[in-house]
Amino acid sequence: MMPSDSETLGFVVLESMASGVPVVGCAAGGIPDLIRDDDTGFLVQPGDIDGYTACAAKLVDRKFGERMGVRARKEAEKWGWEAATSVLRNVQYERALINFHSRAFGGFGRPRTTSAWRLLRMRIARVLGRRLGVPGFRRNDDVASPI
Repeated sequence: MMPSDSETLGFVVLESMASGVPVVGCAAGGIPDLIRDDDTGFLVQPGDIDGYTACAAKLVDRKFGERMGVRARKEAEKWGWEAATSVLRNVQYERALINFHSRAFGGFGRPRTTSAWRLLRMRIARVLGRRLGVPGFRRNDDVASPI
């Protein structure tokens, strides 16, 4: 079981798959890049406890689990250190940053939040111009912020 929804790559998932053990993982972060749902393991939506237990119940069938484990091992063999770290560096870190911002700042910094950035720029211009009197940041009431 890998219920974490913020794994950037999931080396634990790869280690399990390389050992021939199918994984029930969260359909978030980098885990979906490793597991083919219902083939090399199971993907469950974040927070879906019933989904995790249903998938674990399927693995009680020993033969089913062994067949899935063989496929998981074959998939894990495709992921060398170079390939895994390339995906981690080029794809998963960006997703992790977006996930962090959506949690830490209530969505501030997520894609398509330009209006939030515009609001921040206007607030900074107001503080610098009106309150601190920094030259170049003063604005007339009828003119938009220079930033």
